[in-house]
Amino acid sequence: TNPQNTQNTKSYIQTMNQPQLSTTSQTERYQHETALHSMEARHAARANTFAVPTLQKDVIAALRNLRLPIRLFGENPADIRNRLALALTQFQNSDNNLIKEKSLEDSGNLKKTDEHVTSEVLYTHASTELIMARKRMCEYSMERARVRLKEEKRLRDGYVKFVQFVKKQEVEKNEDMDCDFGKDENVMNVKWKEDRCRELYKSVRGLSLEGSQYGDARPLSCVCTAARGSGGDDAAAVVATGGWSGSIKLWDGKDHLNLLHTKSMAHDDRIMGIAMSDAEGRKDLMVSASIDLTAKLWRVLENRGDDERPTYKIQELWHLKGHAARLCKIAWHPSGRYFGTTSFDHTWRLWDVETGHQLLLQDGHWKETYGICMHGDGSLCATTDFGGVVQVWDLRSGKSATHFVGHHAKRVLCCEFSPNGFQLATAGDDGTIKLFDLRR
Repeated sequence: TNPQNTQNTKSYIQTMNQPQLSTTSQTERYQHETALHSMEARHAARANTFAVPTLQKDVIAALRNLRLPIRLFGENPADIRNRLALALTQFQNSDNNLIKEKSLEDSGNLKKTDEHVTSEVLYTHASTELIMARKRMCEYSMERARVRLKEEKRLRDGYVKFVQFVKKQEVEKNEDMDCDFGKDENVMNVKWKEDRCRELYKSVRGLSLEGSQYGDARPLSCVCTAARGSGGDDAAAVVATGGWSGSIKLWDGKDHLNLLHTKSMAHDDRIMGIAMSDAEGRKDLMVSASIDLTAKLWRVLENRGDDERPTYKIQELWHLKGHAARLCKIAWHPSGRYFGTTSFDHTWRLWDVETGHQLLLQDGHWKETYGICMHGDGSLCATTDFGGVVQVWDLRSGKSATHFVGHHAKRVLCCEFSPNGFQLATAGDDGTIKLFDLRR
């Protein structure tokens, strides 16, 4: 007997004994393996082990290098970028290192290492305008911080003495202790604030509707208020609204929201953000942001005639272009010299009021950037995105001061610094409000 024929016969018998899969089973098995690979790729993409381009032109260049279609039917820019991240992850997990390294090198935003890709912190040279702006913001914030902390110390010392006076009053049952309060200015300041808080609490409980107006034929998307004048009861309260019609309207905040002025077609598309400056000498400035990829700086002109009722007019100062996707929210720097805008291009930008130039393009968010706010000292800026991330930036150095990840389960839509400068509050789609202590 030939040993070779015997071996072939055994192999044939073993093959015949193995169960053969039907065409349907093979198709389902292939779909199952594909789903597992896709799940692993998505998990690695969420781990964010490498950088993904944010600008639309860089995303298109990376897709072309990978020989993938630039846009599929029904995709928006965010879907295109997510598809690129998934494709890069699949190439990273595969053995085709040549294609992976070429795509990472040509995209301009991805760096190649010896065996794998790692994220790096990249710095760019600051312009002369940005350097001067950082110096001005540093000087401004240092003085504001010094005054704020001095006042905070006075309140803390006064509160300790105030509590001691109250306890002494309870023990001695002496109801007339105002004379004792008058001996210490810090204690009197605390007592005055306590009285103001009680009055404010009573007034808040008694709040009622002061006025209601039909604002626009399309939905109103943003609103802001400002007190014009020297302050006090004589200051004019102006309410500004922006909506999907692209128009800006000014309303009288003291006279049942009577319409003061309408700026029709202020933008070519929906207005998503509007803010008025409250800095001294710049209270007549207003900024609006739209999904037409632009922001506009306005001056609100007030004309007082013979009658007591003033008239208003909105004058365009700067038409600011630079964002690669729709704009979202706006925040003024407390100095009134600068303001920031957020966009769906995953960046936020800082603008100069006097020149109308873009001073800073700051990336760092891997999802659409939405909320933005400025610290009362003018030293920090906080931004939020649709990935649940909150970034806090140091305006004086350009570096990321800190970030908060994983606290919100969904998109973070807004943020605001506390007037005392110590806390940051955020709110998101998950229905929660988060309070972060910046001192820790």
